[in-house]
Amino acid sequence: SLLRFADEFGPGDREGKARAVFHTVFAAIARFQGLGASSESADREMWEMIRSQLPQMMLAYLRSG
Repeated sequence: SLLRFADEFGPGDREGKARAVFHTVFAAIARFQGLGASSESADREMWEMIRSQLPQMMLAYLRSG
């Protein structure tokens, strides 16, 4: 669970931040897999860009204030 590392998060609602990160990552993966989305959402090139940047974006969010 992300909350094991909550002491490394920035200030604010740590549980809320962990929940938001989980839902954001889940939604990105589900969109790429085409779960409840159009076929255009399964763009391989876009997925590779998102996949490489998603961890840094989520970490920046968790550490923000």
